Amino acid sequence: MPNELVKEQQPTPTGGLFGSTAEENLIDKKARRRRFLDYVMPRSRRISTGSPFVLGMAFAKPLLKWRLMVEGHSSHLSSDDQRLTFKQAFRRWSEVALIDFEEDLTSDMMEIDIKLGFGTGRHFGCPQPFDGNGQELAHTVEPGEIHFDDDDLFSTSSSDHGISLLKVAVHEIGHVLGLPHLLRPGSVMHPFYLHVGDSVELSLHDRRAIQQLYVLFLAKEKEITFYSTFFKGVCEGPFDTIFDWVWKERNQHGELVSRFNTYFFRKSWYWMYENRNNRTRYGDPHRVSSGWRGIPSEGIDAFVHVWTHYEDTKYFFKGTQYWRYNWVTDESYIEDPLGYHYPRRITQGFPGITGPIDTAFFDRRDHCIYFFRGAASINKKQEESCRPVLLSIITMSQIAPHGLQRLLRETEFKDI
Repeated sequence: MPNELVKEQQPTPTGGLFGSTAEENLIDKKARRRRFLDYVMPRSRRISTGSPFVLGMAFAKPLLKWRLMVEGHSSHLSSDDQRLTFKQAFRRWSEVALIDFEEDLTSDMMEIDIKLGFGTGRHFGCPQPFDGNGQELAHTVEPGEIHFDDDDLFSTSSSDHGISLLKVAVHEIGHVLGLPHLLRPGSVMHPFYLHVGDSVELSLHDRRAIQQLYVLFLAKEKEITFYSTFFKGVCEGPFDTIFDWVWKERNQHGELVSRFNTYFFRKSWYWMYENRNNRTRYGDPHRVSSGWRGIPSEGIDAFVHVWTHYEDTKYFFKGTQYWRYNWVTDESYIEDPLGYHYPRRITQGFPGITGPIDTAFFDRRDHCIYFFRGAASINKKQEESCRPVLLSIITMSQIAPHGLQRLLRETEFKDI
């Protein structure tokens, strides 16, 4: 049973998934102190009570149906705004928990997995009444119901006025999926609502907790076959190319710093991995044609970023041709500042390289571009004239003795 699984993961002296640490104990003391001040400082509000009903509601299926109850619409928000916000909240979890959520407006209510509604005082036959514009904003009850206090002023905008429905919904959905409160800074599962920041981001602890919970739950229920099959549909198979997109920007202190995201291309789709957030961008994948204007819409072989003190150019390769990309206008050059027209044949810009290639990369240490095809690579030197000169041919085993595919597999990227 799901409840049994969660009980096994309660805090222990040695920590664990939901274990207690010195840092958490300190935060817990502060949280208890803040709870006492709730009556004086209403900006810090309880999101849910953390009742025993909250824990252990894991689901052993990949598709969960949800519905905003007919009798549970908010009296302050439009139906469209409520439903759109709930869709966004479910999406936060679906992109890390490998579960799909579907709004179902037609099935029998008994077939709906997660029901949401706004109520006041005693509501929906719930044994736990709301206090009326007080301390509790929402709670989750078994099996799979989320109730919001309609006496509280919820908002679907990013303004400072009102309580963010998105933040509260993400928190309560976490409970429905089986997570308890997490006393970690920045966690969406923290028991107190704080008016800090507009964005709603799952922290690293949130993502690890939900992923580990479902892996353990499905293993306990002997559903490993289902999990591996579902995961296989998302991640299995080779990517056409993987690369870091590097750019410079000024930080809050006015200092020029380098930033980068990692991109994964497969056929006509691509994912952007936000390295600072340790996850893929919400909403990915996207079609290559919608995000990269002017380059082929599928089947990209390689990307090369020539990045030196005197040069910052980016190239895409496919077949026997290549494109230079203009990062300022976010599209491929038709004609670059040197007068070259694109696409160009690889042999024109890189004599000795006939294409197609398997992949390529620029090594900033020696200012060489390495082109890979099959078991060999060709090392090309970038001169100031931008005319590459053939230096040598080296075997693939010298670069990656166990093969390029293993080299890529050993780099960990979650959620791709």
